[in-house]
Amino acid sequence: MSPVFSSRTRALVAMVGIGRLHAMPENRREFLLLDEVARECRAPVASVRYWIASGRLRSIRPGRRRLVSREDLDRFLATGGDPSDALARVLGEAGEE
Repeated sequence: MSPVFSSRTRALVAMVGIGRLHAMPENRREFLLLDEVARECRAPVASVRYWIASGRLRSIRPGRRRLVSREDLDRFLATGGDPSDALARVLGEAGEE
């Protein structure tokens, strides 16, 4: 079972010298900081903040930092940033049964 941490988190821990990272089980979700999301989307952080504020991208705020789960980012990218596309697809598939 390997820990699920982003490369940025590993680098921060190494730089600060906190010690070792506590391993999370594989079934736990990976979370990304907003600048990591921006880098993956090749967009400015301001755009990521706008997507979150407009409800297009889900995030959580445990403390002072805002985090986006890997699952939510993948869903956002798969739908082209439009959550109504994903909902329409799910409703369309349910109606076909």
